[in-house]
Amino acid sequence: MDRKKNPHMEYYKFVYKKSNTWDGKSSLSGKTVIVYCEQGYGDIIQFLRFIPLLAKEKCHIILHCPKSLQRLVKEQNWGVELFDKHNPDIPKHDFHVLSMDLPLFFEIPYNSYLKVKSNTPINNSIGVCWESGFSKEGRDFNLKEFKDFDQKLFMIFPEIKKQEFFDDSITVFDAEIKDFLDTAKLINSVDVVISVDTAVLHLAGAMGKNTYAILPEDTDERWAGGSKSIWYPSIRMFKGKTKNSLKSIKILLDVKKQLN
Repeated sequence: MDRKKNPHMEYYKFVYKKSNTWDGKSSLSGKTVIVYCEQGYGDIIQFLRFIPLLAKEKCHIILHCPKSLQRLVKEQNWGVELFDKHNPDIPKHDFHVLSMDLPLFFEIPYNSYLKVKSNTPINNSIGVCWESGFSKEGRDFNLKEFKDFDQKLFMIFPEIKKQEFFDDSITVFDAEIKDFLDTAKLINSVDVVISVDTAVLHLAGAMGKNTYAILPEDTDERWAGGSKSIWYPSIRMFKGKTKNSLKSIKILLDVKKQLN
């Protein structure tokens, strides 16, 4: 899909219609460049990996990103200025660049790149995201599927749209989550993450957390391939029926527990 023909990009094209786009060749030394964080939360998190590389160009970076990601970015101490994505009155700058165009100009780093201050570890725990913001049939799962797991379950997303996913026999702990920094801190505390939501997967993968992704067979090319994610070495992928995926994950967790 051509992003620039996507209706979601109309706002971007309107706001930046008089702005110079960085071509990856022009010197940025001493210049101000705005990175427009395009698409959804997961997409933005995935391409934040390029911000430290852009900073090496000795430029002043303004990150035009959603407020819910700004505290997480501040935690990284990248020295960037933050600007609300929904504010069309962009500050003075020399160039702008789309976040998803940055791989055209830099070698892709595959190491973990997001860190948060250490929280108290929660032993024998799973951070679980059982509902996706862009759900496909058969992808979300009911908590009853966790009835044979003996780990503590922690909800790592703030909103629940389908109450029928709860099961009275399953105990789910929660934490106060206001934005992605809160989510990252909870991810940092649990032993492992299981998620059907790709925004959570991008965040956990960017942190290097041991993570299991439950994905549909026809997922996009970033999650294509075998069981291991190319973009995130700490993520193991399971595709197809959710029930079968959870059964396989339980076996892996049981084996790890026996080895420890």
